[in-house]
Amino acid sequence: MFNPFRQRIMVTAVLKNGKKFLLLHRKKLGIQGGKWQLPEGGLHFAETPEQALIREMREETGLSLREARLLGVHTSTMSELGKPLYHVIRLFYSCKAAGKIRLSRDHPEFIWVTREGIRKLKLFEGLRWGEIKKFLR
Repeated sequence: MFNPFRQRIMVTAVLKNGKKFLLLHRKKLGIQGGKWQLPEGGLHFAETPEQALIREMREETGLSLREARLLGVHTSTMSELGKPLYHVIRLFYSCKAAGKIRLSRDHPEFIWVTREGIRKLKLFEGLRWGEIKKFLR
């Protein structure tokens, strides 16, 4: 039986500075345009989650990963134009990084925001506050 849905394994970085978390603002065009997200990305073929986390941190933030600890796993779906597109499996990591933030072309801005502030943002699909708050401590 043909299954039009695909699975995607993603690594998600939880970077904390005091009581604030790093969120990236996605450019307005494209999938999930204009929404906020934690630094994250999908695994490439034959890549370990740790390798993907190092690569994604460098690509999206310019930061060098120094330490990562798995917090847990979250599953969700992502859709495009109202139709389910992916079943997403996210591996959440508590991260420590070094360097100065240099954003990718996909993210024109970033903010450090408290847990309460995150609740007020328009988040990337699959990162609903009620589902991810357990990873943001």
